Amino acid sequence: MNPLSPIPAVLVLLAAIFTTRILVRALGAPPAARRFATIDGLRGYLALFVFVHHAAITYFNLRTGSWVRVPSTFYNFLGHGSVALFFMITGFLFFSKILDGRAKAIDWAKLYVSRLLRLTPMYLLSMLLLLTIVGIVTQWQLREEPTIVLREAFKWLTFTILDSPDVNGLANTFTIDAGVTWSLPYEWFYYLLLPLFAFVIGARVPVVYLVIALATLTYLVHWDPEPYRSAAFLGGMAAAVFQRNSWPRRLAATHGASLLAIGCLATCLAFPNVYAVGPLVLLSIAFILIACGTNLFGVLVSTVSRSLGEAAYSIYLLHGIVLYVTFHFIFDHVSAAGLSAEQHWLVVAAATPLLVTICFVTFRSVERPALGQTNNVTAWINARLPGSRAHAR
Repeated sequence: MNPLSPIPAVLVLLAAIFTTRILVRALGAPPAARRFATIDGLRGYLALFVFVHHAAITYFNLRTGSWVRVPSTFYNFLGHGSVALFFMITGFLFFSKILDGRAKAIDWAKLYVSRLLRLTPMYLLSMLLLLTIVGIVTQWQLREEPTIVLREAFKWLTFTILDSPDVNGLANTFTIDAGVTWSLPYEWFYYLLLPLFAFVIGARVPVVYLVIALATLTYLVHWDPEPYRSAAFLGGMAAAVFQRNSWPRRLAATHGASLLAIGCLATCLAFPNVYAVGPLVLLSIAFILIACGTNLFGVLVSTVSRSLGEAAYSIYLLHGIVLYVTFHFIFDHVSAAGLSAEQHWLVVAAATPLLVTICFVTFRSVERPALGQTNNVTAWINARLPGSRAHAR
C-alpha cells in the first residue's frame, strides 16, 4: 500500500464521524445551530485533517528522523489548507465584531477576556502534557542548567510567540505536539491588532487598546511573520464584508454554491503550496461561500459536524501528543518504524476514536467551563478598572 494513498484519510474521517455519533448519543448534542452554523461545522473537519496530515508526516519521520513536508499535494493540503481556513475563520468572526462596532460600542475587555479564557486553559493543559513527556523521555534528569530549562519552558508557555525551543536537551521537542503551536502567535497577533482595524474603519476605540495594537505592530516588524500565512486572515475579513449583503447569502444557499466551494477546494490540489496567491484566492472563495451559508449539501450543519466542531481546538492541540504517545510509548520507536504502511494507518485509525473521545471530554471539562466565566471575569475587571469600558476614540 502506498503510505500516501487517500484511502487512510477517508478511513480516519469515517472513524471520527462514527465515534462522534456515539458520543452525541451518550453526551448530548450541541445547542441549536447558531448564526454561523456552517463555520461551527467546518472547524472539526479542519482539525481532523491536520491530524491526518501529521499522521502522514509521522510515518516518514519514524523512518528518516526528519519532520518535513511529505511528497503528496493531497496530504500537504489537508494540513496547510486547513490552517489557512482556520485563519480565515478567525479573520471572519472577529472582523465581523469590528464591523458591528461601528454601530454598537465594542466591549474590548470582554473581547480579550473571552480570548484568554477560550485559548489559555486548554493550551496550558497541552503544555503540561508536553513537558511531562519531555520529563519521561529524558528520564527526569536535568541535561541542562535549571535556569535554562525554565527559560525554554517559559517560551513554550507564551504560545511560542517567544520561540519553541528544545527543552532539557531533547532534540526536536516540537514533534511531541506535531509543531501545531506555530499558528497560535499568528492568531494572537491578529487579535491584538483588532483595535487598529476598528479605528481605521471608524469604530470607537479606547486609547489604551490603540497603544497595544501599535506596540504589537512594532513587535511584528521584529517577529517577521510569513506574508502569505498572514494574508489568509484577509480572506476571512473579506467574507465578513460579503456576509453582510443579501445577494451573497442568496447565492450561498444554492446547491451550485456547494459545488463551487468543493470545486475551489479541489482545485487547490493542483498547487504544490497553499500559501501562494492562486490557492489563497480559491480558498477565500470557498470560505466566503461557507461563511455566507453554503453548507456543502447539508454536511456542515449536521449535528455530528457541529459536535465535532466543538472539540476542534482540543483536537488541534492534542492530536500530535496522541500520535507521539502512540508511536513512541505504546509502540517503541523501532517497532513503530517497522510497521508497514497499512499497519501504520490502521494504528492511526484505531487511535482516532480515542483522540475524539478525549477531546470531547476536554472541551466539556476544560474549554467550556473556562469560557463560561467570561462575563464574571469581565465584570471583575470592569469593577476595578472604571475606564476599561470607555469607548472614546
